[in-house]
Amino acid sequence: MFAWYHWLAVAAPACAVCALAFSCRRYVRSVSDFLVAGRCAGRYVLLSGSMMGSLSVVTLVAGVETGYTSGWAYSFWNDLLMPLSAMLSLYGWIYYRFRETRAMSAGQFFEMRYGKGLRRLAAVMRGTADLLGNCIGPAVAVRFFIYLLGIPHAFSVFGVRLRTFPVLLAACLALALAVILAGGRISLLVTDAVQGLVSYPVVVAVGCCFWLGSCLFEQLDYINMFVTIACSMWFTGAGAVVTLGLYWRRGTAAGAYAALLSAAAISLCGVFVQRGWAATVLPWLAAHGLDGAVRHALEAASAPFDPWIRWTVSDAEWAVKFPVNSVELSFFAMLVALLLYVAVPVALGLLTSVWFSWGTARDLRRLFRDLETRVRDDRDNGMVEKDAPKAPRPAAGRGA
Repeated sequence: MFAWYHWLAVAAPACAVCALAFSCRRYVRSVSDFLVAGRCAGRYVLLSGSMMGSLSVVTLVAGVETGYTSGWAYSFWNDLLMPLSAMLSLYGWIYYRFRETRAMSAGQFFEMRYGKGLRRLAAVMRGTADLLGNCIGPAVAVRFFIYLLGIPHAFSVFGVRLRTFPVLLAACLALALAVILAGGRISLLVTDAVQGLVSYPVVVAVGCCFWLGSCLFEQLDYINMFVTIACSMWFTGAGAVVTLGLYWRRGTAAGAYAALLSAAAISLCGVFVQRGWAATVLPWLAAHGLDGAVRHALEAASAPFDPWIRWTVSDAEWAVKFPVNSVELSFFAMLVALLLYVAVPVALGLLTSVWFSWGTARDLRRLFRDLETRVRDDRDNGMVEKDAPKAPRPAAGRGA
């Protein structure tokens, strides 16, 4: 049983973080101070802030869950990517060019590169993906501390019975909002956090959405896989748009729209299929006689990649869970986004080439025909004469 002084171990760090955050408030004097710390943060501050910001309760729980379920197989393949990630980080791939644009956010870069329309679409998509992907974090953290500290699941206030979970959830989010609103990016860096937010009303709204989503949202898959499919609504399409937008000059706004919308559509369909597989999707397939065909198609598609990708499942597993997991759906969405980003401008280029080639050939044929039959007027010589009649107007639809 915890005594009151035991809670000092929790209260003291929380108060220290808040005090440090509010002490940074005096340095916030402009929008750039709030969003990007005045562009003054050095590489070591950014690196340490990123490392500590990624270390959270939900990350630890997700790691334990992954290890418990899959052993070392999952981390083995991730570890193989570490040298490549380190090399790309040292060379500043994407980050260096993005900083050269002087954009404070991905949204600003999209407007600079593709226009305001894509920025608005990206804001909606990223906001939705962030809410879906991150609302599980506060819920996991609060449940972790409830069970770790043995906190009762309910308590009474003036005879009213309250659940502990939403109350602690509100307290945790209030602490996070206090740190963010105090100094924006500056206070986040100082307190080793990395997520930049735009404005006070948006921050408060996001906090409320996290609280509501953590209370009501149902976890569809393992934590890492759930976050992957939820965030892929934004990150898979945005990855293609940002990377190729920085390194490929032929990228167009049409290709960016196609990449973002296709990735979001595939991810949303994946969430729907996973969520409603047993209750809606599989019964609908069975009613139309398509369940066997879909099952055989998935087995045939995954057979060449076995054992890395295995969509062959037992009858019992087929009845309760869609065999394609969230990571595989996210990878498919990323491939489609990359393909469309490249294919759309190429297709538009081919279309306009055929269009203008046809139009040029048609006009050349008309040009020679009109020149052959045209009645010349010697007075139509560019000179302005007082009583000269006006030159005849060209026929409608033809060039002058």
